[in-house]
Amino acid sequence: MGEVIASYPTGIGKKGWDTPTGSFQVFHMQHDPVWRHPITGKIFPSGEDSPLGDRWIGFVSDRDGEIGFHGTPDDSLVGSPVSHGCLRMRNPDVRMLYNQIKIGTSVEVRH
Repeated sequence: MGEVIASYPTGIGKKGWDTPTGSFQVFHMQHDPVWRHPITGKIFPSGEDSPLGDRWIGFVSDRDGEIGFHGTPDDSLVGSPVSHGCLRMRNPDVRMLYNQIKIGTSVEVRH
C-alpha cells in the first residue's frame, strides 16, 4: 500500500449522487476550472464565486462527466453530503493537495 501524504476534511456526494468508492488515479489537474451543472447545463465560470473553487483534481470520468477534488467558495459545505459526487474541500486545502500530487497519483476513496 502507498504512503499517505496528507489528510483533509471533505464534503461528499449527496443522495443519488454518491461519491464513487474504490481505487483511482489522478488524470486531470487544472487551475481555475469552469463547471457545467450536470442537470441544468448552466456554465459557472472560474473566479471567486466558482462552485469548484480555484483547483480541480479529476480522478473518475464517465458518461456524466468527471468526479474529483475541488475547492468551494463556502467552507460551511465541507463535511456535508452536498456535491454531485465530488470531494469538496476548503480552497487552501485543495491548493496544498494540488501541489503535493501529480497526474498518475493514486487515490483511494472509502466511506
